[in-house]
Amino acid sequence: MALNQNENVSITLKIEGEKAKNELALLEKQSRDLEKAIKEVPKGSAEWAELNKEVSKNRESQAKLREQIGITGLTYRQLQTEI
Repeated sequence: MALNQNENVSITLKIEGEKAKNELALLEKQSRDLEKAIKEVPKGSAEWAELNKEVSKNRESQAKLREQIGITGLTYRQLQTEI
């Protein structure tokens, strides 16, 4: 059987809900800790820049995970941050 180039493939990815929620909660806690740490170092210093990079990476990870989980898989508190 030859494949037609116009055929579509559908893939469904299932994520374990609790595991994903726990990972998101951990990322949120890390984000809060990083924000506190940034406030304690001089702005513009090398340490400040490194912490800022970590915050950016953390936020990207949270966004990707939220996208994978979908809005229906978020807790009430996590939904509030989406608004």
